[in-house]
This record gives sequence, structure tokens and C-alpha cells, in this order.
Amino acid sequence: KIGAFSSSLRRLKSGARMDLSPARFLIVEALDNDHELAPLLIRFSWHCCGTYDAEKKNGGSNGGTMRFEAERNDPENAGFEKALSLFEKVKAKHPDL
Repeated sequence: KIGAFSSSLRRLKSGARMDLSPARFLIVEALDNDHELAPLLIRFSWHCCGTYDAEKKNGGSNGGTMRFEAERNDPENAGFEKALSLFEKVKAKHPDL
């Protein structure tokens, strides 16, 4: 049971709903197994939001730009291999996300 999440459903642009519970479970399971992961994911989230370009109105956490080489290679974003690996595993198991 994942009580920290208010809703397990996400509305897609098509109007369909997607159950995020299985993906969330993988992340929670990883956090339970690796106690160093939580602070890393907080830092990762902060850096993801920091990629937002107000002039171009793109990037940010909704754009997922941290997965691209330009962002990964930015010196300020060093050390996120473990976080990226986790999200790549989640995406591989749930490609519709």
C-alpha cells in the first residue's frame, strides 16, 4: 500500500486515465532498498525543475530534459546516474508513461 500518494490515476492528454501505482511501487521499493536514494532524488527533482527556460517556456520537470545528453553533461548535474538508472528501469517496465 502506498499511502503517500493522493491519487494513483493520471489523466492523459487523450482523456484516458493511467494507473501509476505500479510505477510508484517500483520507486518506493527502490527507496526502501537504498536509503541513499531519497536525498539524491530530492536533489534530482530540484535540478529537473531548474532546467525550465522561462524565455522559451520549455524544460523543467514536466519536460523530462534531464534524460538528454546536454543536461546530463552539465557539470551542475553530475552524480545523477543512479537516479536516471532508476527512472530508466521504471520507463522500461512502463513504456506508456
